[in-house]
Amino acid sequence: MRTIISMFCILVFTTSLKAQKEYKLFNKADSADFNYKALYSIDTFSKRRSVFLPVKGPFTVYTFIAVYKGISHRDEKEHDFHDILIIKVGRNNLIKDAFQYTLEWTEIPLSYDLYRARTSGVALSNGLSVKALNFRRVQEFDDARGESKEDGIFKLE
Repeated sequence: MRTIISMFCILVFTTSLKAQKEYKLFNKADSADFNYKALYSIDTFSKRRSVFLPVKGPFTVYTFIAVYKGISHRDEKEHDFHDILIIKVGRNNLIKDAFQYTLEWTEIPLSYDLYRARTSGVALSNGLSVKALNFRRVQEFDDARGESKEDGIFKLE
């Protein structure tokens, strides 16, 4: 029993020390919009990063990058992974739309890892939780499996 309690305490302690994932501002584009055609045909792009480049439009588009360590399914080793998250905002910095994707995703179809926000009208702010955007997988028919488990916060500075 003492061993179980000790293990539980260590687990709680190490979990609390784990840093929260930060989505750091990478780029801000005024008079921009999403390239929806590219986003929904991500499987046809060899350079997936280009899918997330903004096009001309009436909004402001923010690009965030989160770098974290994770285990690769290819070689079962730890690697750096990069989540890219784009947000389109209108007046008063209210979020109109958002997408999230892991750039190192290698399983086919590539679009399986593309998530889209189901919440709009939330104001983008420093420290906002990613969970507030209520992401759901774009290509998923099973509601239970389509929910994003991503967590983290936005860093605007």
